[in-house]
Amino acid sequence: TTIATNPYLSKIPIIITSGLEEDLGDDEWTMNAWCGCIMNNYVAKQIGRYVRLLGGDIGSKEYKNELKMLLNVYNTVSLMNKEFVGRFGDAPGGFHSATGNQMAFLMKFGVKVDTVDLTAVEYAIKHGYYDGYLGRKKFTENDVKETVKEMRKGRKVEASDKWLEIGAKYYHAFKAIIDANGYTSAAFRCWPEIQSDIMPFTACLSITWLLTKGDVSSAACESDWPTGVVQSMGTYLTGRSAACLDFVNYTGGSDILQLGHCGVGVAGCMAKGDCIADHTVARQVGAKLGPTLVGQFEYGPKTGINLIQTKDGKFKMLVFTGENSKD
Repeated sequence: TTIATNPYLSKIPIIITSGLEEDLGDDEWTMNAWCGCIMNNYVAKQIGRYVRLLGGDIGSKEYKNELKMLLNVYNTVSLMNKEFVGRFGDAPGGFHSATGNQMAFLMKFGVKVDTVDLTAVEYAIKHGYYDGYLGRKKFTENDVKETVKEMRKGRKVEASDKWLEIGAKYYHAFKAIIDANGYTSAAFRCWPEIQSDIMPFTACLSITWLLTKGDVSSAACESDWPTGVVQSMGTYLTGRSAACLDFVNYTGGSDILQLGHCGVGVAGCMAKGDCIADHTVARQVGAKLGPTLVGQFEYGPKTGINLIQTKDGKFKMLVFTGENSKD
């Protein structure tokens, strides 16, 4: 009843834990602590609370690892309730999964979504500032030049100086809008307008730089904010940025899964030996669309997360593990 009625306790996740009872040679006595967990779990269900039972040797590595995992999960739940996605433009036509049910995400995860038009980016670039919910955020030409220097440092640069400077300028325009509005993550309508006469430049480097600098918890392509939400979950759970990738090729008889994305899949903070290169797309032969940051995704164990909403409005999550290597 204390948990049910206390204003603070009623809103936080609960772990019910029991250590190992001292073995006094009586089997009934050694099970006493776990019985207590079960009894409290019954109460939790009656008052509509979700709790997690955790038993075992409190001094063991297994117990500590599971407790750490649970604390990461609960911290993620808390942070997702503060998640404020800045959506730069609506999803392109046909990208139905990128539209998402904003109310369902709000009710389930506490995530809020705010959409700004792409013209806001052009305004910020032209004037060097943006006025948002939290006030005005400015950037200068010197800020842009310093970012260009930072982008070059320790990297191979194959893109032109012009592309690099535009990429840095768009980064600061995005950041000004994000900071002025208090967004924690972002999703970008990166085409068709952004690669046309309206905005003849691909924003891949600028978006990636937001992740690399830790300005946002996620940065999704194609205005796919639901993917951005999953990226944020991965970031909060692990303390490292998560990649925005598509399922490219998977055959049931193979143990190899291919994941990929056009230009912003793997941020610089996730790669080794990264390089700033011209963004080219095979189906647009010879076209150079702007700069992008590419590199070899760090080898090692990886975890994939995929979240969908079913027809009945419920959420289903696929979590899979594997390893990427030279092989």
